[in-house]
This record gives sequence, C-alpha cells and structure tokens, in this order.
Amino acid sequence: MPISHAAVLTVPVSDQDRALAFYRDVLGFTLYGDTQVSPEMRWVHLRAPDGGLDLALADWLDVPAGSIRGLYLAVDDLEAVSAELTARGLVLTGEHDDTPFGKFHPFLDPDGNELVLYEAAPGLME
Repeated sequence: MPISHAAVLTVPVSDQDRALAFYRDVLGFTLYGDTQVSPEMRWVHLRAPDGGLDLALADWLDVPAGSIRGLYLAVDDLEAVSAELTARGLVLTGEHDDTPFGKFHPFLDPDGNELVLYEAAPGLME
C-alpha cells in the first residue's frame, strides 16, 4: 500500500501555551486537540483552516525549540494574507521573493522556527 499523505509535523517549541496562541490567534490554525498524555507530554494538535498538514506543538522533543526551517504555508494571495497576518501581530522577516515558482515571504514563530508564506505561481500546483 502506498503512503497516502503526510499527516502531522511536530514543531519543537519552548512554551506550548505561547506557541498555541501564535499558531491559533495569529496564523489562524484551529485547535484540534490538547491532551495531557503523561506528566511529561502534552499533545497540542492544530489544523490549518483548509486542511493539509496538521501541526503538533511539542516542548518534550530531543530537538531544540526553533530548529524547524522551511515550513511552507500555502496562501492564495500573498500580499493580502501578509497584510491580514501582520495586522494580527505577525512580523515578516527577510525579503519578499518573487520567483518563477511563486511568491515567498519568511517569518519566525516565537521560538525561531522559520516558516514561509507561499503563493504558488499560476498553474504550478494544479
């Protein structure tokens, strides 16, 4: 049987409550589950508004908080989404990049994980 799709990416964070507020209130992810699995492990599970890859915010990994690089978040209109998210408190970093593959603008979460807003070039993701 082939793999059907990637389901969950675990994002290393130092403070799950702070990260939850950022991903939910600034980026617009929906809280899908928040379960204390054990005294050492709380599973905070988020889902993007239109589905796709879910995120788990973890402070219990053997990976340093802020070590994710290049998590691309697809948007239909980079300029409009950038304006909306900066109004909610997002600070874009780096430069807006317009390429034959699409438009990109990076930003950091509160722990320094690098994410990228990405608008695919017309016809690229069809």
